[in-house]
Amino acid sequence: MCLGLVERTQGTGGRGYLSNVCVAPGARRQGIAQCLLEESCRLAPILGVQEIYVHVETCNQPAQALYAASGFEMEAKEDADTASYLDRRPRLLLRKNVCGK
Repeated sequence: MCLGLVERTQGTGGRGYLSNVCVAPGARRQGIAQCLLEESCRLAPILGVQEIYVHVETCNQPAQALYAASGFEMEAKEDADTASYLDRRPRLLLRKNVCGK
């Protein structure tokens, strides 16, 4: 099972959010997540998306490496106090321009 979704919300000025990128444990390390990201980035401009954003936990090094290899760059880092208040692990917000600008 593989899943990924780029969503564009009205009024976001061409920004999309990538959520729920996951690959079943038995299918990992085969390039499937990379293909999902590539296809999402290819289709995003058709939906009017110019930039894609995604959150990744700061402790998830494999996911960070995947996004970095796909051209995502860090936009913001959530501080530990905010994450603790929201009862979650700290996250990074990553961004990629998909319009070639």
